Amino acid sequence: MTEYSGSNRKKTAWCPLTETLQSTLTEPSSGYAPVRSVQPGGGDGAGRRIGRGAGIATRSIKTLINNRKLLWYPLLAGLALFLMYLTEMAFKAYSIMTHSGSYTYWSLGYYYGFFLTFVVELIFFFCLNYIFAAIVIDISKNPENPGAVRRSLYSAKNYLKTIAGWSVMLAVIATAIYAFVLQQPWHAHLYPALGTTMFTIPFVYYVPILPLATVTAVIEKILYTVPLLVITLYAIPLLVLENRSLFGAIAGLAEFFRRTWIEIVVCSLIFATIIVGITLLSPLICMTPLFVDYDYHFFAVYAIPMAAICFLFLAGLLFAVAAIFTSAGIAVTDLYKIGKTGRVPGKD
Repeated sequence: MTEYSGSNRKKTAWCPLTETLQSTLTEPSSGYAPVRSVQPGGGDGAGRRIGRGAGIATRSIKTLINNRKLLWYPLLAGLALFLMYLTEMAFKAYSIMTHSGSYTYWSLGYYYGFFLTFVVELIFFFCLNYIFAAIVIDISKNPENPGAVRRSLYSAKNYLKTIAGWSVMLAVIATAIYAFVLQQPWHAHLYPALGTTMFTIPFVYYVPILPLATVTAVIEKILYTVPLLVITLYAIPLLVLENRSLFGAIAGLAEFFRRTWIEIVVCSLIFATIIVGITLLSPLICMTPLFVDYDYHFFAVYAIPMAAICFLFLAGLLFAVAAIFTSAGIAVTDLYKIGKTGRVPGKD
């Protein structure tokens, strides 16, 4: 077992030869504890860290599945996404009524589009950041038996001001990114291509165009904000476990990423692969005309089953995204521990 000196006391670093299970989260300290440097081909090398990141991701998913009380978090995250969806659809409906059927509220004018996009992004980030905060509090305080949802949500109120400030900052950045993307020539092809690939026949037969256009817009907004979602996941522990100020959390992000970036990338790739895999079911559904030799009479005869398939897929996609967000919130507590102590989550 390798020992090194901290600022006030001697600490013990993780040794790969004596791995034992540990499920508790250490108390936050004033700074990051030293961790062993990455050595190619041995020690905490890239291969070991990739395996560590994969283990964190799979462990977080298993934790969510095995603890039914934690399923309240995907439900709440799903409601947050649905609120974002309803807000987006309301703005689109307003644009249709006032601008001759335009499905983009940016047709109302640049400043209107900028403000309405900011509102949608703020709802998205604030709701998810608050839920992430509750998850981190729950997992860190109850590592053996998480699921104190109500108490954790109440405890997150203590950080409401910093969570709100952080959410406003992310919403402004996300809106600026979206406004920039809209000005790019390739966006005029990307948005229709996304909608055509994922929500053509039979969706258009059974789901009104406005809800479908809203689904496409929401997916697009989430895709553009993925880097911000990764950042916010690892800022939340600094805000709630260390009670840092907004700028203090921002200052700590660089060191946090430096110590855990390989694990973060692996976790992100695993979660993204799951979402992409589920999303690929939509093009498969859209290929049903090919399966029936383009006999559109089929869709009239089997209208109810096909409508049920379309709506169930959209509902399932919403819950899957919410569940992945929750799993990422669970995983980040392990990543936080690596950044603080250098110890493998679940290992001694």
